Amino acid sequence: MQKESIHLIGLHYSPWSEKAKWALDYNKTPYHYSEHLLIFGMPVLRFQLKNFFGPITVPALVDSSNGKAMMDSYEIAKYTSSDVLFPKEHLEKIKLINTYCEEVLDSGRALLTDKILHDPNAQEGFLPPFIPTFLKKFLKFLARIGVYYIQQGFGSRTKSIEEHRKRMADSLQKIQKLITEKDPVFEKFNFAHIAAACSLQLVDPPKPPYLKIDPRVRKVMEEPLIAKQFQGLIAWRDELYREQRLK
Repeated sequence: MQKESIHLIGLHYSPWSEKAKWALDYNKTPYHYSEHLLIFGMPVLRFQLKNFFGPITVPALVDSSNGKAMMDSYEIAKYTSSDVLFPKEHLEKIKLINTYCEEVLDSGRALLTDKILHDPNAQEGFLPPFIPTFLKKFLKFLARIGVYYIQQGFGSRTKSIEEHRKRMADSLQKIQKLITEKDPVFEKFNFAHIAAACSLQLVDPPKPPYLKIDPRVRKVMEEPLIAKQFQGLIAWRDELYREQRLK
């Protein structure tokens, strides 16, 4: 990697983008960030990734120094990080915790998209900022198209809402158990902390200044019943943000 050769494309409200950004920020890796636009931004993203036919998603990283491109938050973090975030002695446990995080977020995405479909206010909140406010009420169908695209691309409807909530709670319980039992992987800050913290973004989104989002968007990102079950884990996450996350 050369200085400022990294271009990260993401969604500011996405926990996957947050995982990648946190790793880059912690390592003080110079990078350029651009916000992806669902539906509208797909042709540009395909061009940036030089991927014109296969599945694409964000976060995505492009390194202009060598032409490498990747679309997985774990791989992005590992590519741009030193051994500080990925200590060799804890690598397998970090991978396991990231897997738990992905299970939580995958089901969280399913719940989020379902809530958006049933909430016209949220549909307006998710529309791009360049659309004038007075037009958004007429263009909510664009948000619904984006949601259907996500649901189809990630198989969000293969489980029921109840199954997704149970899956989230089960995986969060595994993460919480490792933290409360003081597993050695959590003794010193590394990517396991980032993954564990970001797993809660679709349960109880971080408050400003760490995550600034439209209140209509924040509302549908919340899962109050699950949040109540994991208040201790959320408190741990909030303290971690205060100590380790750049504002």
